[in-house]
Amino acid sequence: HVGGYAFGLAEFLQYAENNADDTPLYLFDKRFAEAAPELAAAYKPPKYFDDDLFGLLEGRRPDWRWLIVGGARSGSAWHKDPNGTSAWNATLRGRKRWLFFPPRTTPPGVRPSAD
Repeated sequence: HVGGYAFGLAEFLQYAENNADDTPLYLFDKRFAEAAPELAAAYKPPKYFDDDLFGLLEGRRPDWRWLIVGGARSGSAWHKDPNGTSAWNATLRGRKRWLFFPPRTTPPGVRPSAD
């Protein structure tokens, strides 16, 4: 499912390549490792992130890895990552544009939870 729509992967990739939408859909899959264990085996955080404190939570660990795929102009809205988490990203093809605010500044339209 992508944006509430059911897509096969080939169909989604064709959509991502050819759409003219103002805000295109993108694939955000937190369960990719279950569907593609060979891809999960190739997924290893850089050594700079070896200290994984969430790993100590065993069965209560929050979601921690995602496969995100999108075409031109796709992306997320302003947000703050939950629970004080941070992430690393790798762009395999194309480019990604980042816009940052100072650490104590909340982006427009974002209402972070107390935790």
